[in-house]
Amino acid sequence: MKIGPFQIGKIAEKLKGFWSSGSYTGKKPQKYHPGLFPWRERCIHYDKLLESNAYAKSCAWSLAGRVLENGLYLEATDKYDRAVEAMERCEQLNTDIGMKNLLYDTVAQWAAHGSFFWEKTFDPVFDVKAVPNQEMMEPAHADENGEIDRWRLALWGGVANPEWSREEIVHFCWMRTSQSYPYGTSLFTGCETELEILEQLELDIKEHMHRTAFPQTAIGVGDDKSKPLPDEINDIRASIKNWQPGEIHATSYKLTQANISGDRPIQNLGDVLEFCKDNVTDSFLISPISKLYNSTYASSKEMQQMENARLIAPMQTLIGHILEQEIYKPYLEWLGFSVRVVPSVEWENPDAEKPEIADYWLKWVQAGIPLMYAAEQAGFDVDKLEAAVQKDEAEKLKRQQEFAQFQKTQPFQQGSQQNPNQSGEVWEVRKKPSV
Repeated sequence: MKIGPFQIGKIAEKLKGFWSSGSYTGKKPQKYHPGLFPWRERCIHYDKLLESNAYAKSCAWSLAGRVLENGLYLEATDKYDRAVEAMERCEQLNTDIGMKNLLYDTVAQWAAHGSFFWEKTFDPVFDVKAVPNQEMMEPAHADENGEIDRWRLALWGGVANPEWSREEIVHFCWMRTSQSYPYGTSLFTGCETELEILEQLELDIKEHMHRTAFPQTAIGVGDDKSKPLPDEINDIRASIKNWQPGEIHATSYKLTQANISGDRPIQNLGDVLEFCKDNVTDSFLISPISKLYNSTYASSKEMQQMENARLIAPMQTLIGHILEQEIYKPYLEWLGFSVRVVPSVEWENPDAEKPEIADYWLKWVQAGIPLMYAAEQAGFDVDKLEAAVQKDEAEKLKRQQEFAQFQKTQPFQQGSQQNPNQSGEVWEVRKKPSV
């Protein structure tokens, strides 16, 4: 049968389904995106990944530790008393609410879920705490521009749902997309497949180790010339299964033995693990301990600098802005302060660089520059420094006066010590020489 050139397309169209059916027919992996499930299912989904995978958990808590490794500091907007008092009030608020512990848990959960919520209370006292049941948070109302102005906690069991206004809630989020709005995007988004592979590999390796330690054994009884009956096979199986050390079994049939599992090594396991972990690290932008430990000092230092530039510093800037505008500003307004005295958030001790700066200006002081000018350029408080210098000079003058008064009474004391006898007589005692 000859096929014409115009019939080839029709035949190919008919055979298209046949050729397609010959491809992979297994369950295809589903690409996960933030809008695939509601917020509650998303939180549960990422919590399972966080709890079942040590690599993901290490990345999340390493991120929280890196953000807060140098501490949280406040700097007054100016040196006058009202600004310094405002800074001290905010520092006391940090101590009262446990700001560092609260931020540590916030950063880890925020990175895993994409969003995290705090609630503010003004009556009877100003207080800040994390919202319980974060997975139950949902928008309650939006304004005409689509911005969420009320949030609620969607509880079950007929319990009244608490609500918060925009001024009473603090929403930590980042990378909000059309799929995730009004929530943020988790840092795990895009690497769920790798995390599931790592989890499944752990189970497979565990099963493989079990099969290797306790391999399944196949025993053949008999051959073509002599085949045992079914009852005899059952007796041989029972005797082998219930064998005790020291027992001897005899049979006239030929026995053959073969291991049917446990002797095949896993192929390219290290490459697969390294590939998955690299993808998770690239997605999370943070290096776990294993990456830093197994690298050289130069590579480890370079990785930490890249992490700080791409993730740590931007996250600290965002947290600092939220704390200044949504925590300290309403708190100081509630106390009656002006918004101009809101302190700024610093992530490094302000005195950390002072020794280096002091060493630099010390050389100029030794070269002849006035001390007070150098101290002012180095960032020290000149007024306090002058007060300390005056105090030292006053104490020095007082010690000099006390020493001079002591010197005046010294000759009289020496004379009284030299003439202890008021009569002025001096007795000399000599030892009698022996005969």
